[in-house]
Amino acid sequence: MEHKQKGYLAQALFFCATGEPFCDNRNCRLFNAHRQEEMLLAQLHGGDDFCEYHERMAARISTGG
Repeated sequence: MEHKQKGYLAQALFFCATGEPFCDNRNCRLFNAHRQEEMLLAQLHGGDDFCEYHERMAARISTGG
């Protein structure tokens, strides 16, 4: 699956699980990019998939906790 598709899928899953699909951190895959430059940073060039907050949240969601 392409990087940007993973981000869009993650936004949909986080929205279903938490009601909040986006993040303010420009390096988080859940960043709500409005320009191409922002999308490329968040979806392709970010170091990690998610920021620390969303990493922890993803772990809780995946374990049902």
